[in-house]
Amino acid sequence: MGINILNKEFFILQRMIEGDEKALKYFFDSYYVDLCNFVNSYIKNEIISEDIVQSIFIYFWEKKKHFHLIILSRLTYIQHQKTKVLTI
Repeated sequence: MGINILNKEFFILQRMIEGDEKALKYFFDSYYVDLCNFVNSYIKNEIISEDIVQSIFIYFWEKKKHFHLIILSRLTYIQHQKTKVLTI
C-alpha cells in the first residue's frame, strides 16, 4: 500500500473523527464487504459476520473522538518512515 493511499485513508479517518457522515459512508462502502468476508472466514456464518462488522462501524462512529491519538501516532510513524527512506 503506497503512501498516497495511506494519506487518503488517514484523511478520511480524520474527517470521520470530525463527524463527517459522508466520510463514514465512504469508509463503510469501501470496506464493509471485505471486512464481512474476513470475519466470515473465521465465524463461518454470514449473518453473524455482518452483525459483527456493523457493530464495529457503529462502535467506531460512537467513539470516533477517542481514535484521534491512534491516527496521529500512525501519521507520525508514516512520516518517519518516509523521511527514513528519503535519507537512505
